[in-house]
Amino acid sequence: MSEDSRLDLILDVFYDEVVVAFFWKRLLRTASQFPKIFAPLLFELCIAKPILRGNDTSYELGQFLEATASEFSSDQLRRIEENILMLPQEATDEDSRNALIYRRNRLLERIPENLLVTNEAKQIRKKMVSENDVQENRPLVSFGPVTWSEYTEEENLQRQGVNTSKPENQKLRRFSGPLNKFNSNWMNSVPTMEASKLVLPQLEKTFTAIKNNPEADKEVMNSLWHKLSACVAILGRIANNLDGDSFAFCRQILFEAAKHEEPKPDPEYDNQFDHPGYSPFPRHEATAGLLRFAFHRPDKEMLDAIEALANDDVPSVQMVTAMELFLVCNKAPERFWHIMDNRAMHEQKRVVQKFLYYTLTRVVAKEKENENKTTRVMAKLLEHTPPPTEGLEPSDSFIVLLMWLTIDRQNSWAFKTIEDTYFKDPVWFANPLSRAVSEVVRNYILRNLLRKSPATYAVISTLKSNL
Repeated sequence: MSEDSRLDLILDVFYDEVVVAFFWKRLLRTASQFPKIFAPLLFELCIAKPILRGNDTSYELGQFLEATASEFSSDQLRRIEENILMLPQEATDEDSRNALIYRRNRLLERIPENLLVTNEAKQIRKKMVSENDVQENRPLVSFGPVTWSEYTEEENLQRQGVNTSKPENQKLRRFSGPLNKFNSNWMNSVPTMEASKLVLPQLEKTFTAIKNNPEADKEVMNSLWHKLSACVAILGRIANNLDGDSFAFCRQILFEAAKHEEPKPDPEYDNQFDHPGYSPFPRHEATAGLLRFAFHRPDKEMLDAIEALANDDVPSVQMVTAMELFLVCNKAPERFWHIMDNRAMHEQKRVVQKFLYYTLTRVVAKEKENENKTTRVMAKLLEHTPPPTEGLEPSDSFIVLLMWLTIDRQNSWAFKTIEDTYFKDPVWFANPLSRAVSEVVRNYILRNLLRKSPATYAVISTLKSNL
């Protein structure tokens, strides 16, 4: 069987069996890393209504279009554009129409301008450029546990009662364009040194403008603080290549953003926080940035700030910290395990626990002693929160860890956990057990089957790690 045939066979199984949007988004994310291979295989996904309209797949579809647009034929691009352009026609009211227009524009922005085929798409892009209305490809913004909404920056500020024509506000808002563009270009990739050198002066001007323009509305300043800290967080991916002055400036921005008032605690919403979606605020971006900078050059002040964010009053900030906390482990292992132990004792939110488990998957195999530390953290989490029983996503990383510890390391704690928990009530724990079987198939059976096909195995390995 050829390598292409093997991949086709696997994707056929995927199409037939997968009904959860979570897996589609992970497939799109992985496929973005292999555009030449996956563009012809996943074209139908790009025009499927559930994928185009789905809240869970919007961000990943944008990633995939950015990576694969040049691999599609003109006819395929035309069909993709036509289906994107039709989105607002499916609106049932004015609010949904505005949201779908926003989504349409954001998806069109992912296709390089020189590759656009339809006149309508070209005109929309031209209008967006002339109005400096760059649509960033971000995960959906969640404003509550049940409902969601998306707005342009102008609409969002006006919704908060901001007079966007006020001179002091306009003076600050003119800095948004270059920052938006940098964020849009490099949100999902490593920025070049050339791009970084161009944006740093803009960041310095923006920081000075915020400090020297206290008459602007707080909402405008908060929005600009978010953009500023988001750019610095992106620069964190190349922090080790920044000169001393640039590193110090970025560090200052992140420390100030880490103490920003946004996001504010909201007991009603925070108590129901159970999904990875969150509204982007300065402390969120500061968290990601500090973790990336600490990966290269950690110091006590930086680690103190990260620990404070890990214990933040707002669960979404705790979650963002947990997402990439593993970056601290290499150069500051003692502080890393201190933070993990502390969160394991106190963390109640499933969605934060999910990323704590994910972080453990990134460090458990690096050092032999990490195995015992990992089981210690897992045991502490299980003391106050039993393993999940509903759905597969919350238990993914936990099951991955448990099966790796069991099969690869013959870990006694992992064996006992399976016997005392899952095997005692297999009906109640049917979903996690199903996930465990899937993990065994992917990691051990499928790996052996594909071992003789290195090229296909490289693709499947990446797919496996993202699914």
